[in-house]
Amino acid sequence: EKVLRGMAVSSTSFLVRVSAGSASVTGNFYPRPPAVVPKGFALVCEQQHWDTASTWRQLTDQRRPWFGADSGAYIYWNKSDNSWWIDDASGGGVYIAQSLSEVPPVHGWSLLQGAQLPLPEVRIEPTRQSL
Repeated sequence: EKVLRGMAVSSTSFLVRVSAGSASVTGNFYPRPPAVVPKGFALVCEQQHWDTASTWRQLTDQRRPWFGADSGAYIYWNKSDNSWWIDDASGGGVYIAQSLSEVPPVHGWSLLQGAQLPLPEVRIEPTRQSL
């Protein structure tokens, strides 16, 4: 378990709620198993002719969960740049925040090309959703 703002959490006890200027990445994001590849990530790999599984292993630590929304948008930690990425359903990066935290950070987000202001408001909220 990790402690977040005085609250003990495990990867199955919270969701990430995002509101942002880019509507495509606004919503509730639920923890997903780190070995499962987001569909949008796989789509980008296929378009670039990269091996999806090996690229996912190369960019993630296979320990932190990623977080998926019903829209297909997702949030994941990229070990190559020590940053959390918020990507839309097509796999395109929208916002990024450099952080070594175990969960997406509340502050520190930056716009990527094509993203809209305001910057994301990220909240971590308790839930009973499980991996």
